[in-house]
Amino acid sequence: MIIYSNQVSRKTNKQKAKQKLAWETYLKSNGVQKKVAKFVPMKAALIAAVRPGSMDYKSITSVGGTSGNTFMRAKKEYTGDKLIGIATMHKSNLVPIFSNEEAIDVARMRRG
Repeated sequence: MIIYSNQVSRKTNKQKAKQKLAWETYLKSNGVQKKVAKFVPMKAALIAAVRPGSMDYKSITSVGGTSGNTFMRAKKEYTGDKLIGIATMHKSNLVPIFSNEEAIDVARMRRG
């Protein structure tokens, strides 16, 4: 038999505040002081080592002004004759099929 229990705190806010005050006075009496962290913003300083001649690229102008045309990449196509097709084995696992026997095997694996 399994017994589940749900433990709920029944202390009121006054009791919690009283406990917190008692704890703080205990810490004070033992010489432990609470440190209050202050936010101090850091001053940002740009420190960068610059190689000689590294800023020369700004003087080089682009060819053709502001246009940025490039060549389109050629489409990748399979031009061989050994690949019959692509089968999906499990979810999105694509498998290349090179023979009829492989196609039959993949079909049997999918159907059990």
